[in-house]
Amino acid sequence: MQNRFVVISLQLLFIGFSELVTANGPTPNEGMTCSSPWQQAFHNDANGNVLSGSKCSLKAAVLSGARVRVVLGTSYSTEADNVNVQGSHVFAQLLQHVSKASWDKFQDNAYWWWAIVSTDGVMYMTRYNVGSHTHRGTNSGKTSIKWYVQTSRFIPKPTYSHLANGNKVQGSLNDLESRVQNGQDIRCVMEKYSFPLQNVAMNSKGSEFVTGQTLDHIPEWNYYTAEADNLSVRNGHVTAQALKHVSKNGLTGFQNDAYWYWLMVSTTGTVRATRYNVGEHKHRGDSTNNQKVKWFVDTRPWEQVLSNDKSGNVLGGCQHALVQAVKAGTDVRCVQGNEVQGYAYKAQNLAVSPDGNHVAAQSLSHVSMTSAPNQKEVMIQSNAYWWFTIVSSTGLREMSRWTVGKHVDRGHTSDKVGQKWFVNH
Repeated sequence: MQNRFVVISLQLLFIGFSELVTANGPTPNEGMTCSSPWQQAFHNDANGNVLSGSKCSLKAAVLSGARVRVVLGTSYSTEADNVNVQGSHVFAQLLQHVSKASWDKFQDNAYWWWAIVSTDGVMYMTRYNVGSHTHRGTNSGKTSIKWYVQTSRFIPKPTYSHLANGNKVQGSLNDLESRVQNGQDIRCVMEKYSFPLQNVAMNSKGSEFVTGQTLDHIPEWNYYTAEADNLSVRNGHVTAQALKHVSKNGLTGFQNDAYWYWLMVSTTGTVRATRYNVGEHKHRGDSTNNQKVKWFVDTRPWEQVLSNDKSGNVLGGCQHALVQAVKAGTDVRCVQGNEVQGYAYKAQNLAVSPDGNHVAAQSLSHVSMTSAPNQKEVMIQSNAYWWFTIVSSTGLREMSRWTVGKHVDRGHTSDKVGQKWFVNH
């Protein structure tokens, strides 16, 4: 049997710090340091009028593979899942949202809420039931949008580029393969469309090539990278849950009878896989084995701006710093518990309370877990459900559970939890 490696990547930076390109050419960013990689590139009002920044700068960043975050109005922040340049405008697709009754609470009959926003101020929204193909409506509106780019993530030329027939244009395939093996973050630009590769693999036989998808499962691989959706700590060990995989037929094609393929990877060396049909609640099986795993961590400096207990009392930092960071489009990560029992996740969208004093973080990339036989590990439980959370700096935690593959409510509850809030300015 071939020696296989699983590489867990937590958005490791591999692109060197660069200047932001402006309409007048490259100019240094004043005050920009390695500890402040997010910069506002453009700000439009609800009618698409320019309030600040340069649309050319935003386009240049997108076409160079930069990550993009948006702040809608003054109180809602999220990262773009993919970005497209069409004509004179930039369009961002925002997918990591589940319906809410208020800024810090879920509604009972939950639905996915997807949006496309553009630099003309228009926001298109569509809604579908969680777990079923029931359309809950489509509408559009207008909003002011601040566009932030992560300038430490893009460079003037790609690591590797090729034509549609695979012929190289520039760069080194060996360099790209080396970055995959080192668990580094890979982003792609195809014509005027920019998107991340959530999973990347290299061909293990025959001619050399790299393949990647936003949803991926590779049955035969030497190196396979995946980004952790959330991290659980049990008795000094870490288990990463990686959910963005769909079964494939070889390296470059999807299976016709597709299923979700979810990984639970532990620092004990245990790797568990769970499979469910896409679009229905049919369990396709589980597997467990031991593998060598390399863990890579984000090298950006993360600043703890707030720590609150379960009653919302401030233990460290201040609420105002967190609110201001969210309004500035900052990336936010959250940590609960300790080395005996802890949990860490990325805030997929953030809302500021109406009074401007608190923040609520919504996170959706979780499938229900339970303790494993080894008390240093956790695993996906049987009869799995999606576990959505909204945690606010008041200490309130809202939880909404929906059966995987069915629009079946498995419980909507709330409790209180303390949390540490980290930002990358």
